[in-house]
Amino acid sequence: MDKILHMETPIITSYPRNANFIAMLSGHHPYFEDWLMMNHIQLASTIDEKQNFWIYFYEPLSRQYHPLLNKQELQKETFVHLKIDLINFLTTSLNKGFYVYLSVDTYYISAYSDQTKHYAHDLFIYGYSTTTTENIFYIADFFENGKYNFSSASFKEIENAFYSQYPEKNVEFDSIQLLSLNSSKKYIFDVPYFEKLILEYLHSNKTFDTYRLIDSYTFDHTFGMNVYDVLTEQLLTRTPNQSMIKALHVVSDHKKLMLNRIKYLYENKIINDEKLYNMFEKVYHLSLVMRNSSLKSLISGLDLSSQIKNVQELKEQETNALCNLLANIKSNK
Repeated sequence: MDKILHMETPIITSYPRNANFIAMLSGHHPYFEDWLMMNHIQLASTIDEKQNFWIYFYEPLSRQYHPLLNKQELQKETFVHLKIDLINFLTTSLNKGFYVYLSVDTYYISAYSDQTKHYAHDLFIYGYSTTTTENIFYIADFFENGKYNFSSASFKEIENAFYSQYPEKNVEFDSIQLLSLNSSKKYIFDVPYFEKLILEYLHSNKTFDTYRLIDSYTFDHTFGMNVYDVLTEQLLTRTPNQSMIKALHVVSDHKKLMLNRIKYLYENKIINDEKLYNMFEKVYHLSLVMRNSSLKSLISGLDLSSQIKNVQELKEQETNALCNLLANIKSNK
């Protein structure tokens, strides 16, 4: 038997939660595009306890709540205590239309390029097959060279990865989460609120203050345009590593989505200036140059300080483009 749930290549692939939610919703929910264009606007950056530098899309509720999805969650400890048959649970859930997030040890899954160490991670499962030579689950993640991709893992690999005893303590996600489409949910693009979100990004407002009652932060965070100032400092002082390349990839994804957002705004008659697309296209192109040249520098063992000029130019170009966008929205009302 084969059961494969809907998945499309996502427009942005910064982190698993971004890529997986978009992959399952693209072309699948009638209000997906409206939701996508209202979200992923604010950027944030931080330095974690291992001194890694991160830039990410600020989405405080995505793991706990998503307006277009239904979610059910069971802690791994509870699941094991109840002695539930894992494979039967996963295949039955998929048969009923549930995508599955599963806390695993990537050491046991051959699709991952690095199997030299145990690493606790959340894996996305969107199907299975028992008609192949080996019973497999269909999985999605960043498996090789930091690229989001679709792959497979045998039933045995998933069992070993799930029941492994992780060396890490206090992992971020240690559950089984079932996701399904909330097809009856509507999501309306709100122009005034969209303007507010753009202004928060432009003015580097600390957006997490809005969610302080339900979300707190251990580390100091920078928001919006000020992220570029922190990025400049990091390029000057930090030895190039994968987390820095990931940060630059997030910046590029942010510009890619904004370029698509301009097309959406124009098609929906929220803006009427065709020149805006060209402005944001230049911003996106510069972000690609930054990301790609930085990756080459990392491979060659060179520092990334040569990107500082590009970061400053990107900030100036994007500020100008966003101000023109806001002005056009107001004039077109």
